[in-house]
Amino acid sequence: MSENPTTDDPMSGDPHPKKNKIKKTNQQKTNPSPPSVPASASAGVSLLLEIGVREPRLSVGGQALSREGQRLETLLAAGWDADALRTALTGALPARVTHPAGFLARRISHIPPAPVRLPAQDTGPERRATYTPPRFGEHILTPVLPECEDCGRPPVPGRDRCAECLGWPLCSGCQRRRGDPDSAGLCRTCGEEHREQAAAFPAVS
Repeated sequence: MSENPTTDDPMSGDPHPKKNKIKKTNQQKTNPSPPSVPASASAGVSLLLEIGVREPRLSVGGQALSREGQRLETLLAAGWDADALRTALTGALPARVTHPAGFLARRISHIPPAPVRLPAQDTGPERRATYTPPRFGEHILTPVLPECEDCGRPPVPGRDRCAECLGWPLCSGCQRRRGDPDSAGLCRTCGEEHREQAAAFPAVS
């Protein structure tokens, strides 16, 4: 008499068990796509956004993006070509850019207000001058001056920003330059004069 196989028999049941399928992930979408340029952005802002995508060391946003974008807009309106401006801002970059806003502000300040066209170019098709920044290796002979991280001007010694960006008030002495709140509200020049006078005429106890 034969016995029916039980369910505990490992040979019984479905001879072809189902395999769990592992979903494959799309590795091509792991890198984020570059941010899209807003339709309302000006040509100068669009150029800065494009530069920031191609060269992350020069990526800026907020007020710096609006301010420097407006300056580029003025240069474009004066006849500069976008490719020439892009070369001027991205050429010969140092290995590290600590303050991209100040770096861009300084480079834009070095670009002439309008492109210079050679006389030989007047008879042929219109061609735009290309501004080429100095190679970074040439900076070895010239000390690299610190820059305000907001505007690119010389910062207060020992600080990352200039006196105006720090919000310092006008000097209580000359009312022309910014005064250091830690030095009785005097600017550097007035502070030195005050110290010289104090040394020449010491207080009598």
